[in-house]
Amino acid sequence: MNIKTALKPFRRRLTAEAILRSALSAGLIAAGTSLVLGVVHILLPWLIPELWIMIIFAGLFTVCFGLLLLLKYRPTKLYLAKRLDELGLSERVETMLELEGRDTPAARLQREDTVAHLQATPKKSLRIRISKVKAVLCALLLAGTAVLLLVPEVNLISRYDIINRLNQLLDDSPVEDDLREDLSEIIDQLEDQLDRDKDKQNYAENLQNAQDAIEERVDREVTRDEIGEALQEFEDLKELGEAIQKGDKQGVSTALDGLEDKMEEDPAMRESVADQLKEALERSQTPSDDALHQALATMSQGLRDPAQSLEETMDQAESEIHAALDQQQNASDLGQQMQDVLDSAQSSGGEGAEAQPAGPQEGDADGPGGSKPGDGQSQGGIGNNGGGEGPGSTGSAIGNGSTNMNDKISDPSSRFHVDYGDVYAAYVAEFLKQAEEGNLPPDLVAAMNAYLEGLKK
Repeated sequence: MNIKTALKPFRRRLTAEAILRSALSAGLIAAGTSLVLGVVHILLPWLIPELWIMIIFAGLFTVCFGLLLLLKYRPTKLYLAKRLDELGLSERVETMLELEGRDTPAARLQREDTVAHLQATPKKSLRIRISKVKAVLCALLLAGTAVLLLVPEVNLISRYDIINRLNQLLDDSPVEDDLREDLSEIIDQLEDQLDRDKDKQNYAENLQNAQDAIEERVDREVTRDEIGEALQEFEDLKELGEAIQKGDKQGVSTALDGLEDKMEEDPAMRESVADQLKEALERSQTPSDDALHQALATMSQGLRDPAQSLEETMDQAESEIHAALDQQQNASDLGQQMQDVLDSAQSSGGEGAEAQPAGPQEGDADGPGGSKPGDGQSQGGIGNNGGGEGPGSTGSAIGNGSTNMNDKISDPSSRFHVDYGDVYAAYVAEFLKQAEEGNLPPDLVAAMNAYLEGLKK
């Protein structure tokens, strides 16, 4: 038996040891890092999402495992020799490796003697050495990380963190100056309201008001739906309208190329297309200073101008429409990001705020005693945490989506604690009475039916 064959079983055991030691060390590093990130995730879930922790753990473990195995724990010949000689071989293996390149009689006899001793040595006598402390610590860190991922998020977002995040989003977004100024004003107003109103319910209401204002302003900026639908009413402009409505710049280019080909074949179409563009813009009722509106208006004017070539008109239109769509997409993305920040703050409670109002707002059907479910006033309403001490803001889980007819809640009239089912029944009875008497419009009746059914689930 040659040296390589004699050493092979022992090398395998040391390789297994190296793999386990590398895995333990890499696990310690990755689990320790993940544990820290898990704590941050619980406190600030918006900063480090749960999926990131898993990805970071897997990536860090893989990198550390590979580096440790290759650079630190991979068994060398010398290490193998020392470990084997510790089994009582009296430095035979180390000497054999030193004489490995020699072919003298003495070297051959020494190798034969060493191989014979290796054959007589049980393979399991070479024990796999693993630190028990590391193993226990790694297991604890992994268990701690797993537990943290199951712990409900706390989210310590302060009112100032919300403002800072909104301002950061605005600073990083390439939106137009007029939109930037309007959104900045909304953020400033929200900051003033949050500084002034320390009440939990006012906190949630202020966040909701800011959401509504941001959504309304961004909707005014994004006109591609209105213009796209108006263009689709004309057969010649249908493809262009569909592409604009989808925000598909490639589709816009294709539609304009097709339209240009048709007008080259029939020059009389230029006037017709110009008229259709003008009428579509009028039907869309979009502001004349809107970039997309202006691009199509310029295209209409260019088609009417005999001194301007068709190719020049269409190239200019393509460039301006693309720029307008980019501008609107930036606005839409910014609006969504801001909505996400405010949604996160409301769902987590931020500074301890209750969940956001879920019921119909002021102006809906009257409830018992003249109160309105979800009116945000002192009487409160079922499922609404936006005001007062009404059902949904005391003790029961009505405001957070979990209702139970046996829950004890504060009655909006007497302030005594009663069964949620009793208050719910009173609201239903009052609503049915108003509906039967014809005091409510049909669309409101349908909305209230859906609302009351939702409260019962």
